[in-house]
Amino acid sequence: MEIFNFRHGAAAFEFVLISIYLLFLFAEWMIHRHRKRKLFTRAGFLRNLTIGIIAFTINYLFTLASIPFMQLLKDNFGLFEFNSSDFFPALVLFVLLDFIEYVFHRLCHRINLFWVAHVVHHQSEEYNLTVGLRTSFLIPLLNAAFYMVFPLLGFSVEMLLLMIFIQGMYQLVIHSEIPGKWGILEKVLITPSLHRVHHGRNLIYLDKNYGKVLLIWDQLFGTYCPETEKPDFGVLNYRDTARGWLSIWNPVKQTLTAWRRGNKQERIKLITGTPDDAYRIIRKFNDLK
Repeated sequence: MEIFNFRHGAAAFEFVLISIYLLFLFAEWMIHRHRKRKLFTRAGFLRNLTIGIIAFTINYLFTLASIPFMQLLKDNFGLFEFNSSDFFPALVLFVLLDFIEYVFHRLCHRINLFWVAHVVHHQSEEYNLTVGLRTSFLIPLLNAAFYMVFPLLGFSVEMLLLMIFIQGMYQLVIHSEIPGKWGILEKVLITPSLHRVHHGRNLIYLDKNYGKVLLIWDQLFGTYCPETEKPDFGVLNYRDTARGWLSIWNPVKQTLTAWRRGNKQERIKLITGTPDDAYRIIRKFNDLK
């Protein structure tokens, strides 16, 4: 059963999703302005927007460069052949991709090489729809290897890119303090409430709710936590002191400084150690409080 013709439908669908995000962002800003809810600061808004533009540009260019290689993998090594417009392969891809995103996200919180890229997304102590734009220029380089498994399985590159876009847009629009809980959907999806938990540095919220769209992975692997108290947003024991867009570079700069000055064991921990272990080394060589 065909979903739609990818050539004609995907671009229009993506345009609709982007328009929905911009509409939600405008509505959130109006609530901030007229209902006196402090959801934004000018500095935070501009910083998140700038980081988002930088990250999107790099991600877009890297994706363009990756398409021929992914197509090569599919054409020469693909195990199966799926019709890019059939419903069932698209559904299977959606679920498998969501699982891979869960694994990748969890690694980002457990291994410092990945955390250096991901911490940019968690540094904001504000929480609004622009926070979803905060991502590191390193993320496309790190998750590319995870995405390559799908052309090898035989999924079309265009279908993969569309699913990545859909899940990314969903993840973008759930970064908000405004929506309450979504009733029965709280048992199925990563909702705004559940993702607020993930961004909270409250002790009960640490390392919880890694899912991107579906909640099942957190439920299966013991990382599920409902929102039971107001989240305190940001990174535990760390404050982003960089100015403006430099937030996107600061974690990498601090890690490189520690790498140059550290011994062999410290360098290994900076790559394969936990973020906590690595941060103790980073603080040692960067004069951080």
